Amino acid sequence: ETAITSLEDLFLALGSLLTEITESGSVDLAIALVAPFMPYVLGILARPDEAQLCRVVIGFVSDVARSCKASAPVTSNLDTLVSSLQRILQSPTCQRDLKSLAITALGDLAGAVGGPVWCSTPHFTSTFTILSMASGIEITDEDDLDEVDFVCELRLALVEAITWIVQ
Repeated sequence: ETAITSLEDLFLALGSLLTEITESGSVDLAIALVAPFMPYVLGILARPDEAQLCRVVIGFVSDVARSCKASAPVTSNLDTLVSSLQRILQSPTCQRDLKSLAITALGDLAGAVGGPVWCSTPHFTSTFTILSMASGIEITDEDDLDEVDFVCELRLALVEAITWIVQ
């Protein structure tokens, strides 16, 4: 438990640090900072059973995509990142809130690498298929506030992701 909490804190701190470093104009420093942590990110995304840690790491993926753009940490890991996020979206056992975060991260990755690269990846069609399926999720019980909140968050994530993909 302590190790997981420490990892969560580490990735939250790294994400904040990335944002600050990038805003100061030191993108090369941000890229150098991220690179050693990518194997851990990929490992955590491959096993999303620890939901809180996975939630933080998906947010970190978004931070990396927005900060590092189409640099080596993003482009060299793009296939694995996208595949992992798609598995989370398709998993019936993953917590629901991970799904909207995964959709947002996919949009951030698409925005990072740009349209020509994203559209030429094998994940373009499968991502749109998954996003299309997610867009069909409806509220079945309007009295269930958790369900209403989940569907609203999911729809917002879909709009953001599709906007980045189209851009």
